[in-house]
Amino acid sequence: MDPSETGLLDMCSSMLPACSPSSADVRVKRAFHRMLPVAFAFAACGATANERCELSKVANAGVLFQSGQHAFLLDAPFRDGVAPYETPEPEQRQRLETAQPPYRGLSAILITHWHDDHFDAQAVTAHLRHDPAAMLVSSEEVVAQVRAAGAEDRQLLALTPPQGESVSTVIGGVRVHAIRLRHNPARRTPEQHLGFLVEGCQVIFHAGDANPDASNFSALRGLSPIDVALLPYWYLDGAANRDFVAEAIAPARIFAVHVPQAERAGVAQALRSVPRAALLPASRAAVKLRPYSDGAPR
Repeated sequence: MDPSETGLLDMCSSMLPACSPSSADVRVKRAFHRMLPVAFAFAACGATANERCELSKVANAGVLFQSGQHAFLLDAPFRDGVAPYETPEPEQRQRLETAQPPYRGLSAILITHWHDDHFDAQAVTAHLRHDPAAMLVSSEEVVAQVRAAGAEDRQLLALTPPQGESVSTVIGGVRVHAIRLRHNPARRTPEQHLGFLVEGCQVIFHAGDANPDASNFSALRGLSPIDVALLPYWYLDGAANRDFVAEAIAPARIFAVHVPQAERAGVAQALRSVPRAALLPASRAAVKLRPYSDGAPR
């Protein structure tokens, strides 16, 4: 991995090569990333601490990530969903599909897989028609469905790396990695399932419905360390699962997603005993990401 692909440093490496570590060793780069104060990185790149860096919940595993002038919508929009998981409210669904604020001017829609509680081809196509600069980035399976629904090829990007590997692209100056992960065993298991790592104002990782097995996440070892992981809530159920998350994903902070509405209060209570883990607010209120002294967000 090129040193310029290390989180925020990717944004300024062309202007300030000295920002990047010279070692090709991934472990050295990970340590460098953790030690580098985020405030310094913003200043070196000419960015300001007032730039937006926040997450907000859409529904189920759907999340909006605002990074400066760029916005990424992950695992949304969708329509009918799958019981017992949450679906967008009618007013929110209209905003999603007609690209109304806060969903106007997206850099990209990132879809992990085609299950109905993460994606709907008609809903994504509707958004793209109203947001002509936005891109859909997903697997070939998902892109084919959206193309069939009438989306224009210029707004579609299929990234389908081999199992256990990753491939990246740059969207609006933000590097996005698509990581091929096996889906959790299910009655309708997608052949192509992705996780996404977005190197914006913070490094955000969305696991989709990936099978929680350490070997499934081996591709993360060569990528930037994760500031915030968006993980299905069952990843944090029990000590063994939490140990897996700490070792295989190693995020500085976790937001649990994919929580049935009826279980939300119980999950929120359980997460109080898990360090740096929580639910995103039930409303669309944004969580602002502020740096810890060690460079991780809070």
